[in-house]
Amino acid sequence: MSRPEKRVAVFATEPVTGKIGGLGVRQLEVARELSRHFEVRLLTPFKVGPHNEPFPVKRVTYEQPSTLTPHIKWADSVYSISLSVLRVARRHNKPVAADLLVPEYFENLEGMPIDIFHAQEKCERFGNTISRAARILTSADFFLSPSERRRDFYLGQLMMLGRLRPDDYKNDPQFRSLIDVAPFGIPSRKPRSGQPLFRGQLPNVGADDFILLWGGSLANWFDAMTPLKAVARLKKKYPQLKLVFTGSKHPVWGKLPDAYQEVVKFSRQKRMFEKNVFIFTDWVPYEEHDRYLTESDMGVSTFHDHIENHFSFRIRLLDYFWGNLPVLTNPGNTQSELVEREGLGAVVPFADDAALAGAIERALNNPHELAAMRDNIRRVKPQFHWERVLEPLVRFCANPRRTASLFDDQGIPADRKQTSKTFVFDVNQFADTVPDHPASLLVRTRQELNAGEREPATALLLEYLDLYGAGLESPLLKNPLFDLSTDFPPETLAELVPDHPHVLLLQAKRAMDADELDRAQALVEEEISLFGETPEARFVQGLICQRRGLHAEAVEAFKGVTEALPGNLPYCLPLADALLACGKIRQARTLYTRIWRESLEGPHSGEEWIRTRVALAIAKMDATVRPELETLQHYFRRDRTNETLAHLVASQLELEGQRLIENGNGETARDFYQKAWKQNGKTAGEGWIRVVAALSLARLDRDKQPEIETLSHCLKNDPENERLAYAVASILERQGRPVEAREMFEAFTTSFKDQSILGSVWYRLALLSPKNKQKQMVRKCLAFHPGHRAARDLLRSL
Repeated sequence: MSRPEKRVAVFATEPVTGKIGGLGVRQLEVARELSRHFEVRLLTPFKVGPHNEPFPVKRVTYEQPSTLTPHIKWADSVYSISLSVLRVARRHNKPVAADLLVPEYFENLEGMPIDIFHAQEKCERFGNTISRAARILTSADFFLSPSERRRDFYLGQLMMLGRLRPDDYKNDPQFRSLIDVAPFGIPSRKPRSGQPLFRGQLPNVGADDFILLWGGSLANWFDAMTPLKAVARLKKKYPQLKLVFTGSKHPVWGKLPDAYQEVVKFSRQKRMFEKNVFIFTDWVPYEEHDRYLTESDMGVSTFHDHIENHFSFRIRLLDYFWGNLPVLTNPGNTQSELVEREGLGAVVPFADDAALAGAIERALNNPHELAAMRDNIRRVKPQFHWERVLEPLVRFCANPRRTASLFDDQGIPADRKQTSKTFVFDVNQFADTVPDHPASLLVRTRQELNAGEREPATALLLEYLDLYGAGLESPLLKNPLFDLSTDFPPETLAELVPDHPHVLLLQAKRAMDADELDRAQALVEEEISLFGETPEARFVQGLICQRRGLHAEAVEAFKGVTEALPGNLPYCLPLADALLACGKIRQARTLYTRIWRESLEGPHSGEEWIRTRVALAIAKMDATVRPELETLQHYFRRDRTNETLAHLVASQLELEGQRLIENGNGETARDFYQKAWKQNGKTAGEGWIRVVAALSLARLDRDKQPEIETLSHCLKNDPENERLAYAVASILERQGRPVEAREMFEAFTTSFKDQSILGSVWYRLALLSPKNKQKQMVRKCLAFHPGHRAARDLLRSL
């Protein structure tokens, strides 16, 4: 046999031997199909078990590029979705095919506990997903989409990233050479049967029973309860009906999902467990899973009505097709449309157990209808055979080529810098990937300023102002006016764009902060003479009136602004403050309450500082009725992911405890702190309150035992609290134990998830390191936490 002309390195992201998840199956079958045409190596970061594959299967480490390089240099083309692999492939100019099977962003919406994430964490986690997707879409040369629907979704993104080049349109008007459809597949061989696994093996399962199979995991986006409820409706009338769950525990995720306990609990409550319902928690080995299919009568897969379902490609439905199992499923995705169109089963409404029970009952009573469905499946399923669905990938690997971007005249995208072993959402990389995004323009402006290039910085800033606006809704103006952090203080803007509207207003705000109210007034009047009496000028005029104690005039000024900017909640805050100062308490409270309520949802939901200021204002307003801490805790209980408010609650907590101690009530203070510890801990903000409680308890008990012992005890009871772990390491450093502190900080670099704390960890490591290593660590700090001022100052001094 002649040697294949081309060589392909297939990089997997899951196990590819033994117990294999959906992605692992896909990657193994890709290698098998490509090996029919080319010389193939299959690489995985997981342990390689015994196998009979006709190609090498080797283990690699994605965090160590040296393990990837030999395989990439060997190959003519690469198949992967790993950014580490893409980065090395770029370095060696090897064409890459990226598989877009998993809609990661939509799965994260369902799979992540977003209800307990604070705003920064949501931004970082989903920002990571967006940035990772952008870098894959800008770096790879060919893409596989599981469906036409998802291909449309990715075409929009590829267009925004400049990948749909006009130069390619003439010869490929559909851009199929850039992204084509390759759904999940099934083997072309017949599924095998063997010794029974259910009938006669499970208690209460007879040879003639009707087995309804749920194949695969119980991930959050699936609805396992509706089939259970349907079986509960039918169990008395049809005792032969058995629902079997296989593979509840995913081989990569490890632990059983939350839905597993719900399934078991409901089954026991309805007395169906191991009578009508059976659960195999262990994952089914891939080479044996056809036996489960051939012994079943029908497959069921139900899910919730959300965006993940709309874009999903349900792998388990393909398994059912392979086993000739008629399907019971819900509408909304491409396969359910196929089921309905081709008569491959029944499609029932979401969460409708009565409708599902009706479909099961029809199947039980109509064997001829089931037989017709099986005939339809036999007719349809060849289109999903692996050799058919992977034809686009085979074509690419037969003629691999690098592809270009509209923004890339050389045809080879610049290699993206890896900031750390843990992938982070890096604003500099985002600016490089999506250079014309408004946020990218500000990043690039700062980059030019740091490089001392004033003219390019000015041009970029003017472009940003033109795209994003320069009025009260722009962060360039809003952040300084509300004393929020900004990368562009008034003096920088005055230097770059001195003649631009509103620069004088920012200088007026700076004069106000220095108590130079007359100068501030003169600057506002100069702004008005140049650009007219705009809402922006009226707002700063209101701030000056407020500072002078002219509260009635301030109210009128702020009312004019809120009328000009309806629904813009930040500018309602000063109006509420002014109403309160005028003694209009009821109006102020009504407005504060409205700001709080509306800021919990909609465009301002991520602006935690708005709700924090409302809570503080109401706490001060009600201080004669109840302690400020009590009011702040009341609002924090309604906004537990608000880390800014958590910091305020923690500060008040510390002050209240100190007051008790100063009044000789040490035991009361101890009880107070212990109660705060017990009542908090689920969210990041609550974790910060726990840190303050632990530090306060440690100081209170230092006569009995060293502070580090108290803190270490608290950390054992809350090992996931990254802020507390950071505090323990900091105490060690403060106590003159730098070696132990450094060991802890180094461990944090691979275990911490909070990007802000991770940045601080790298900063502390820099301070504990020799000068010749500090610059590298400070840069890592800024990659995770770009706003770390101390790190910026240290970097400038190195």
